[in-house]
Formats: sequence, C-alpha cells, structure tokens
Amino acid sequence: MDSKRFLPTRPDKRAREAGLHWEDGDFAERFPACYALLAAAKDGVDPREGATLLVFAEGGSLKVCVNDRATGQSMWLTLQNAEDIWREVDTYIQAHPNAWRERMVPKSRR
Repeated sequence: MDSKRFLPTRPDKRAREAGLHWEDGDFAERFPACYALLAAAKDGVDPREGATLLVFAEGGSLKVCVNDRATGQSMWLTLQNAEDIWREVDTYIQAHPNAWRERMVPKSRR
C-alpha cells in the first residue's frame, strides 16, 4: 500500500521511539486510506502521528470528523448508517483529496 497517495506525512517522534505499529488483519487492505491516517507506522516510512476519528449522532444523522493531527487538517462527513462508516470514510478520503480543512486558530481575546 502506498499511503503517500492519500495524504502528506509528518514523522511522529513518540511513535518511532516507542516502536508503535497499529495493525488489524485485513483492515489495511480493505480501507487503505483509513489505515494510512490511523496507523502510527507505515510501510518503510517514519511513523506519523495518527489521526482521530470522531462519530456522533446529530439531527437524525451520524456525523464523522476525521482529524489528521499530523497535518492539522480535518474532514467532515454525514452518514445514515453506522455499518458503513469505514467504507464511506475510506471512499471519501480517496475521492476528495481537497476536502481537508485547515485548522482554525481562534482569535485571542484581549
């Protein structure tokens, strides 16, 4: 799997030092974009800080926030079925590489 085709990378020093490597059977093959985001280490590449995936219900739909901590960007999806979360998120990441939003820095209160 060439994870670089989905997202930029930034090494995660803590993961490299700890020797972390997240893996779950055929998950990487079934959902390569999700695996590339969530994994602490990738094929022959320095470990990167893993992403977070937040799922919550709102207004009769499931909302999914994918936060790529390595780049400071996030992506949002709205789904109707919990069983399809991994497939939908993976498909969306691959199909919409420009859907990432930059982190918003709040203005300081003075």
